[in-house]
Amino acid sequence: MIELFGQLPQRSVSSIKPGQWDFIQRNVQDNLNRYKEHYRYNSSFIGTRHVLIEMLYGLGVSMRQPIEDYYYAVKDRTTSIAMVHQLTTSVNPGHSHASGFYGSNCAQITCVYSQDIDPVKAYADWSKIESVVSLAHPITSYQLPAPFSIKTGDYGVSVIGVDLPLLAIQYRAFLEEQSKQTDQLSAINFICRHVWPNMMPSHMEQVLINRLHAKVFGLKVNDVSIARLPIATIDLNSALRNAEDTIIKRLNEGPNEDIEVALGNIPSFSADTARYSSVLPNVANTATNTWAFYLARLQLLHMLTTVGNGRFVTGSKESLSQISRQLQYSQVSAYLKKCLPPLLASSTQNKLDDLLKSVAA
Repeated sequence: MIELFGQLPQRSVSSIKPGQWDFIQRNVQDNLNRYKEHYRYNSSFIGTRHVLIEMLYGLGVSMRQPIEDYYYAVKDRTTSIAMVHQLTTSVNPGHSHASGFYGSNCAQITCVYSQDIDPVKAYADWSKIESVVSLAHPITSYQLPAPFSIKTGDYGVSVIGVDLPLLAIQYRAFLEEQSKQTDQLSAINFICRHVWPNMMPSHMEQVLINRLHAKVFGLKVNDVSIARLPIATIDLNSALRNAEDTIIKRLNEGPNEDIEVALGNIPSFSADTARYSSVLPNVANTATNTWAFYLARLQLLHMLTTVGNGRFVTGSKESLSQISRQLQYSQVSAYLKKCLPPLLASSTQNKLDDLLKSVAA
């Protein structure tokens, strides 16, 4: 599974998007831009105990050094900072904790890592970079959520990816800009005005996957989030529901294909297709963090091994058999039981068992 989602696609496959997808994609981007513009100048309250705030306050690295030295100093401390908070890293499996992003119905796994980037370029583009991404969550409403106040019936697990050195660069650039202002903003404002809004593209990608999964398995979706936004956005629910039906129809029909072809026929809001939007962070995979990355893509694979009477299983026997072996070797089931609340561990294990049965059939 990690290989399937671990790098940008090298192989060319044909893809067919729903007829209205260009219209949908353009207007989703418009909604995201309005959202970002609004929250650049308006903050929500998240409290100083939010995990991102605590990590930023605990960096322990001088900001007076050159940006490259600062970046590598934070990179050297990334694992130890994450371990203080029992977060998932390449050396620590971590634990679920109350979601600082998706409300009380959601248990959160926070994966902390460092990818290879150009720190000078990131520093220059600090307001645009996505240092925190939503790799998985249970939300099924297309309505963009008010920051840190999601209250829906969507119960489940979220997986949040945090590139800590990149976040630190972003925070340093923010502070340096604030030093020129009369009324200076805090780390809380930084998270609410820059980190959260920049996480929304990855959030929206997962909403689409969640809704497709729900349609395949006949599950209920929530079309409206309780927390209303103070900005006007374009209502795309009707167009998106029609697009979902088209996507499912195409996934259900046709000859046996492999999963890469299936991913190529699931469109994306911010990339070409799901082959690109589902790529995982480019980090070292170990037994202690792989389970969380498996968890992040379990919903997608669960759907793709079920839709079309398993036609993508037949076309992907070799790669899925490898995934099955990796799941057992990585002791994912043991980590689910150890790191998630019992009910969520059980429901997640059921999906995992379904996946393994599909591969073995």
